[in-house]
Amino acid sequence: MIRKYIIPLLAIAGLAAGVLAVKRSTHHYRSVPPAAQPAENPYTDAIAASGIVEPASRSIAVSPFTNGVVSHVYVVWNQHVLKGQKLFQLDTRLADAQVAMARAGVLAARAQLEQAEATVAKLESPPRAVDRLAFAAAVQAAEATYTNDKERWHRIQPAIGTHAISADDVANRRFAWLTAKAQLARAKANLAQFNAGTWSRDIAIGKTQVRAAQATVALNEAQLKQALVNLDLLTVRAPINGTILRINIRPGQFVAAASVENITDNPQAAALILGNIRHLNVRLQIDQEDASRFDPAAPARCFVRGMTQVPIALTFVRIEPFVIPKQNLTGAPTEQVETRVLQVVYRMSQPPFPVYVGQQVDAFIQAGKLIHGTTKSMR
Repeated sequence: MIRKYIIPLLAIAGLAAGVLAVKRSTHHYRSVPPAAQPAENPYTDAIAASGIVEPASRSIAVSPFTNGVVSHVYVVWNQHVLKGQKLFQLDTRLADAQVAMARAGVLAARAQLEQAEATVAKLESPPRAVDRLAFAAAVQAAEATYTNDKERWHRIQPAIGTHAISADDVANRRFAWLTAKAQLARAKANLAQFNAGTWSRDIAIGKTQVRAAQATVALNEAQLKQALVNLDLLTVRAPINGTILRINIRPGQFVAAASVENITDNPQAAALILGNIRHLNVRLQIDQEDASRFDPAAPARCFVRGMTQVPIALTFVRIEPFVIPKQNLTGAPTEQVETRVLQVVYRMSQPPFPVYVGQQVDAFIQAGKLIHGTTKSMR
């Protein structure tokens, strides 16, 4: 009786209770539309690509030539600057001192050059009559002194050996006569040298000193030029006409000269970033699997993220024919990240809404068909 009726009834009751519990615990959720509709492909057969909005000049990361402390920042965000306009400046006190030292070195070198040139000019000029008179007068003076000292020496000859004159007086008169004799010989030699004129080797030595002084002047002027260049490099100027997109420095902040690798990996390493945003470009990344189907002449459209209902026409600018690892990721779950892409640059037509550098876009390019190994545009 129990097996035949009670156990089946209990099983049926348990099954009913389980179905009822499952039904009560199940919630029906309404489907919620996405916040923004994804971009729709406007072409029958297209190449899809993701991209980044960039200036027509690309984003130029500006950094100083050398390390230093920022003393002035002359620009603000979104300011339009002209080529050569000051952007910021590092502390110039040390460079100013180096320029002053270099200027003083140039002045000293030029003075030495003038002195060497004057010496050569003097050597090459004919002797002056007044100089000849001076040398002759020196000879006459030396002869008078020699005659006087000679007579004084001869006057004491009879008294030598007696006690009338001391030995010291004898020695003094003798040495005075010998000294006067030597001075007379020197005066006559100077007069003879003057009459003979300048020695050719003296002129050659003087000209060599002039050339050495000229080389010293050139060296010091080059050092001054180098110091001025180093001073000028502390003031960083705009390389192109453009707009300030980002400023990462402040007065009083230490800034380092950033390498290209550091700036590429970390834009914050640049002191500031500027670019020509009069026209905006889009840098698209096309998967290498689709690169062979890409036709530069094919029409293309892009959609800015968040404004996917408004297509923007694109005009082909260039291909960068070097396939690189994929860098800009869309975040889609089906996206391949370990792939290589071909970078293609398009110019955006003027959009009816603000578009900013760095925004992501989704683009579609009408694909070409492969015919006997070549790509034919579908137009």
